[in-house]
Amino acid sequence: TYYYSTMCGEITVHWEFLDGEEDGKYFVTPPDRIEYDIDAASMPSHSVGETVYMATITNHVTATAYYDYDDGTHKAIRANLTAENIFINGIPLSTSSTYWRSERMLLGGYKVTFNVANKYECRIEVFNKRSDTFFLNVEAYLGDDATYRFEQTSTDPVFWFAGRDYEFEGRIVNATHGINSDPVRRLTVSVIKNYDGTYGNRPIDISTSECAVWLSEFEADAPFTAGETGVMTSESFPALIVTGIDISFKLRFNEPGYYRVRLQLEGYGGFTKYWYIAVADADATNVLP
Repeated sequence: TYYYSTMCGEITVHWEFLDGEEDGKYFVTPPDRIEYDIDAASMPSHSVGETVYMATITNHVTATAYYDYDDGTHKAIRANLTAENIFINGIPLSTSSTYWRSERMLLGGYKVTFNVANKYECRIEVFNKRSDTFFLNVEAYLGDDATYRFEQTSTDPVFWFAGRDYEFEGRIVNATHGINSDPVRRLTVSVIKNYDGTYGNRPIDISTSECAVWLSEFEADAPFTAGETGVMTSESFPALIVTGIDISFKLRFNEPGYYRVRLQLEGYGGFTKYWYIAVADADATNVLP
């Protein structure tokens, strides 16, 4: 039986048998050098949403460890590359990120699904010795336009009362997969009070606790960043959303009345979600219909 160590120095191997167990200690001498042969030109391009297997990279990369002897000869050992040896944008292939999802397979293999089209900077690193940089191209799926929808995970109350906080939660997911022609996006929360023209049917100010409605919290996962009150922005909104982008916001209705709350993802293929809410005075004996 042969064993391959991914570490140098003293290591411990643990065996378990039917009638007991045993530990063996060994010292792995670091190689004098690592030479890499990387055929980046033969690596295929991939599309957003396509499953990429680790072998797609390792089939075109060879890492050889050399031990040099005093008599001028050397011993060459081909290194067994694992997902921990392959780095994409400085992150091991074994680790998921905002831009891709990595999944372990049987026998130590990995598969990766890319969420964002990009020219990814890659390198191989064995025993702390780095290869030259090479690139992996991931292109947008050339098909239909991507569209999105909001899936609410919170439950709306039966009755709404002034002076109380209400939290809205959910996630953005794909309605259809395809190309995102608008990577720069805004996610907005706005509120209109009444429909009788009193407020001009325009969004009201929700920036402070003294307003008729106060947006006290608004949070969204990457790739969104906070902007002005009620606005989140993204410079690189993905075409493919793998696990959903979590969103939450909290409103306090300080005045009774009829309200329309709107959550909107701007841009082609975006969505608009409305809540029509009748807010009653907390001390009232009857709630608004």
